[in-house]
Amino acid sequence: MDTSVSIGATFIMLLSMSLQLAHGSVVTKTLIRPGQKTFYGYLKKIRMRIYNNLGNNYTLSLHCKSKDNDLGEHEVNNGHSYAWKFRNNFWGRTLFFCGMDWAKNSGVFDIYVENRDASRCRDCIWRVTEDGVRGYNKEGGVEQIWFRWLPKPPAQDPH
Repeated sequence: MDTSVSIGATFIMLLSMSLQLAHGSVVTKTLIRPGQKTFYGYLKKIRMRIYNNLGNNYTLSLHCKSKDNDLGEHEVNNGHSYAWKFRNNFWGRTLFFCGMDWAKNSGVFDIYVENRDASRCRDCIWRVTEDGVRGYNKEGGVEQIWFRWLPKPPAQDPH
């Protein structure tokens, strides 16, 4: 028997056994409580979508980022959306925040916080409206305002 084949097979077997001992088998995964984290959950992508539902042809300026990813600035026309996908980090501290600005108001909001949102949504939808940023709670999918706007300060007179 080729030694390199047996060493490779042994390594794969030990790695597989280690993962099963550390994180449970695929069969036991079905017994895990909803919202409880598993190793396999980190492999699934989260999809974020932010809809501009401001009306009156208002454009939404959007700038989202995390510690590791700056998604850049985007202009989202009324009725359109901006979307991205990501994976939660291994330490359970994934955070995306977004600066939002439009004609009447602005704000910076924690749009995805892993401890708050991992059990709430895999396809996370936010609707930006004139009264705030709306999302869904995990119990029954009821839409509610999660973030309210801060009024823009009055323009400064340069004189």
